[in-house]
Amino acid sequence: MRALVILGDDAASCLLAHIYRKIVRRGEVLLVARSKLLGYAHVLLPYYSAGLIDSPQLISRPLLELADLVRVVAWDHVEARRPGELVVEGKAYLSPRLVVSAWPSCEAVRGRAVLSLETPEDAETLKDLLSAGLSEVVVLGSAAALPLVDSLLRAGIKPILVWEGAPFDSDMLSVLLEDLKARGVKLVDDLDKAPRSALHVSYAWGLAPQYPQLGLTARRIRVDETGSVQGLTSVWALGCATEVIGSGGHIHPVESEEEVLLQAIACALSLAGAGSLAVTRYFTARLGDRVYASLGLTQREAEQLGMRPAVTRIRGWGPWSNTLVKLVASRGARLVGAQLVIGAEATGLLGLLYHAVRARAGLHDLLCALSPLNPLQPILD
Repeated sequence: MRALVILGDDAASCLLAHIYRKIVRRGEVLLVARSKLLGYAHVLLPYYSAGLIDSPQLISRPLLELADLVRVVAWDHVEARRPGELVVEGKAYLSPRLVVSAWPSCEAVRGRAVLSLETPEDAETLKDLLSAGLSEVVVLGSAAALPLVDSLLRAGIKPILVWEGAPFDSDMLSVLLEDLKARGVKLVDDLDKAPRSALHVSYAWGLAPQYPQLGLTARRIRVDETGSVQGLTSVWALGCATEVIGSGGHIHPVESEEEVLLQAIACALSLAGAGSLAVTRYFTARLGDRVYASLGLTQREAEQLGMRPAVTRIRGWGPWSNTLVKLVASRGARLVGAQLVIGAEATGLLGLLYHAVRARAGLHDLLCALSPLNPLQPILD
C-alpha cells in the first residue's frame, strides 16, 4: 500500500492524519515536522504571542504516534529528489501520496524585513518583542490577518493594517472597516504609507511553499474541493496559500484556518476512499466581541457567475438580537452564500448557515429552521 506523507506539523496536518487513521489502519503514514511543537493552530499563534493563552497546541504528539500510529520525522531528514520520489531518513518512497501544508511565507517586501508568523517559534520571537515594549506594528495580510490585529488590540497595541480587501460585499465590508477604525486600527492601502521603522508582521500572507522538485512554484496552489492539486498526480495541498476551484468553476482563496481544517477533513476522506466533502468558502474572524464571517459566494461573485441572485438582509434573528445577516440566493431560492456580523454568543449560526450553503438549502427551509421567537423570553418564575 502506498505511503501517505504529510509535509506539515500544524493542526490541520495532524487532523488529516488522525481522521485518515480512523478509517485506514494499514500502510505507513509519515508526518514531516518543521516545528518542535506539533498540532498548533495558526489562529492561536497571535494570541500566544500577546500572552493571552498558554499554548497554541490543539493536537498532541502522543495521540498521533501512539493512538494513530503516525510516524513523525524531522524536516531536515526528508529530501524530494524528483516528482514521485521522496527520501525519508535514507529510505526512498516511490510515488507516495503527498499532502502539503501550504501556509504563506514572507521574509521581506520592498526592502523591509518582515516577521512571518507561521510557527510557534515565530510566535515566541514576536512574544519577546512585545514583552520588550514594542508598540508600533505594521500588519500584512489584510482580512486574513484579523486574528493578529485582534490579539494586538487586546494587548493594548493599535496596529497599522495594510488593507487589500476581504471576502465581503461592500455593504457588509463597510461595517467591518468602521469597526476597525473605531478600535483605533489605522488602515493603509499601500505599504509605502506605513512607517519603515515599525515592526512588520505578516500573517497568512505571502508566497506558498516552494517545492520545484514537486512542481509547486506558484504564488498560490490551486486545488479542487478535496485538496487535489491541479495539474499534478497524487499531490494534495491545504492551507491559506491555496485557492479552491468550486463545482461551478468559481475560484476563491482560502483565508481562514477554519476553512483549512475543513480542507483537512475533506482531504482525509478522499484519501481514505470514504466519500467526499465539498468545501466552499468558510471565512471567519473575531474582532473584540464581534465575529465576521463570509460563507460561500458573495453577491458580487454570484452576479459574476450569471446567477442574478436574490438578497435577503436580516437584522436581529430570533434570540440573537445583536446580529446582521445577509443571505445570497439563486433565483430558485437556493442559498449560495451568507455573510454575518454577530456577537460571540451567536456563533452557533455559523455551522448551521455553512451547512445550508453547502447543501444549497431553500430559503424557506432555512427560515423554518430558525425561529424568530426567543424561547427564553419572557422569563417565567
